[in-house]
Amino acid sequence: MKKDYKNIDIVGEVNHKIKTLDITRYNRIYMSQRLSKYSEEWKFVFFLLNIEAIIFVTLSLTGVFDGVAFNASSGIFSIYVILAQYYINGLNYNERSLKMHYHQLDIEDLILRLKNLLLKYNSDVEKYELDDMQKDYELIMNQYQTILKNNENHDPVDNQKRLTLNTKSEAQKGEVSEMRNRENCNSSGQSSQTNSKGLESEGDSKGNGSKGNVKSTIDDKILFLNRMVICLIPIVILLFILQGW
Repeated sequence: MKKDYKNIDIVGEVNHKIKTLDITRYNRIYMSQRLSKYSEEWKFVFFLLNIEAIIFVTLSLTGVFDGVAFNASSGIFSIYVILAQYYINGLNYNERSLKMHYHQLDIEDLILRLKNLLLKYNSDVEKYELDDMQKDYELIMNQYQTILKNNENHDPVDNQKRLTLNTKSEAQKGEVSEMRNRENCNSSGQSSQTNSKGLESEGDSKGNGSKGNVKSTIDDKILFLNRMVICLIPIVILLFILQGW
C-alpha cells in the first residue's frame, strides 16, 4: 500500500521522526551490546586456544611424541591460532562497540532537540512559528544524515531483537492489565479483560514469529566453530597419547 504524502505537516513529521530515530537508536544500542559480547567471548576463546597451542608445541619440542603426524598437527594448529587472532583483531569488535555507543548518544541528542521543537511550538510563552520549526527540523535532519554516513549500519539481528523485546514488554503490560481487570468485578472490567487477552495473544504470536525469524550472524557461526575446536583439541591429544601407549 502506497503512503500518501500530500497532507504531511511539519508537526506530524517531527513527531514521526522522533519515533523513527528512537528505533534506530535502540538498534544501535543492541548492536553495541552484541559487539561487546563478541569481544569478551573471543578473549576467553583465544585464552583457551593459546593454552592448547602451548601444550601442543611443548609436547612436540620435548619429544614426547616422535611421530610426524603429531608434529604436523602441532604446527598446523599453531598457525591456525595465529591466523584466527589476526582475523578477529581486524574486526575490531571492542572499538566498533564503543563507536556504536557514542553513535546512539548522538542520535539521542537529536531526539531531544526534536522534542524541544514540539515543546517550543506548544508553549504559550515563546513565540515559535511553523517556519522556524521547519528550518530547525531541516538542520537536525542534515546532522542526522551526516551521523548515519559516518557510522556502519546495524545488522537485521539487532532490529529483530528490538522487536522481540518490545513484544515481551507489551505482553507483560497486557498481563498487568488483565490482573487489574480481574480485581474489578464489573462488566466494564470484564470487557477490558477480554480485550487485553486478545492483545496478549496477538503479541505472543508476533513474538514467536520474530523469534522464529531470528538468524545467527556469521560472527556467531565463526565463534561456535572455534568453541568446537577448543573441545576437539583435547580429544586429539588424548588419541595421540593412547596411540603412544
